[in-house]
Amino acid sequence: MSRIDSFFIENNENIIKGDEFYHLTKVLRKRNRDKVRLLNGKGEIFFGEIFKIEKDRAFVNIFEKKTYKKSFTSLNFFISLVPHEKRSLIVQKLTELGVSSINFFPSRYSKIGSIKKEKEKKLVKVAIGAIKQSGNPFLPEIMFKSSFEEILKLNGKNIFLSKEGEFLIKSNMKENFFTQINIIVGPEGGFSKEEIKDIREKGFEELKISENILRTETAAISSAAILSYLMEVKCF
Repeated sequence: MSRIDSFFIENNENIIKGDEFYHLTKVLRKRNRDKVRLLNGKGEIFFGEIFKIEKDRAFVNIFEKKTYKKSFTSLNFFISLVPHEKRSLIVQKLTELGVSSINFFPSRYSKIGSIKKEKEKKLVKVAIGAIKQSGNPFLPEIMFKSSFEEILKLNGKNIFLSKEGEFLIKSNMKENFFTQINIIVGPEGGFSKEEIKDIREKGFEELKISENILRTETAAISSAAILSYLMEVKCF
């Protein structure tokens, strides 16, 4: 069976356009009657066949639709700002693992302090590429928080990755049920003493995934993989 290539569409349109159209015609050189898979990032995947290609768009005849339900537990990551290359890696891998949202925020020892708008748009493209590659039917929200203080106001089960805590895989999380889990990942230099004090005062649970000092992207991806597995086998 030949491979069916995936394309991102807006809403439920059966039209491939924009960057996706360029990829379809100039890179993959698709033609009429070629089969394609369409994802809208909202839990729906469509299978169909191209029946018309115009100057700036292609039309698809849909013959199958699959609808997926979101997990009852929302898994959200809040990550201290890192350079763009590392942000791209984090967004790609966390999207493949099916997290609900990926949020970046500045902290005292962050490598950078702000993000340009064009960099934000590139991260959305990275996430779109990841759902096309992985088949994840949901596109995560990608957001940027303006301050560390916003993190202290989070609702839900708040987890702060720290070497001081218990191992995540051994924690009592497996014995509880949560509708929203928030994972806070600090910079490679760690949070400042003041930030740690504020986090602890807010009652965030401290958990670790290794005895070693991990890079920010390693900590984010590893914890996402562990939690995605626990959610898959319905440990919580």
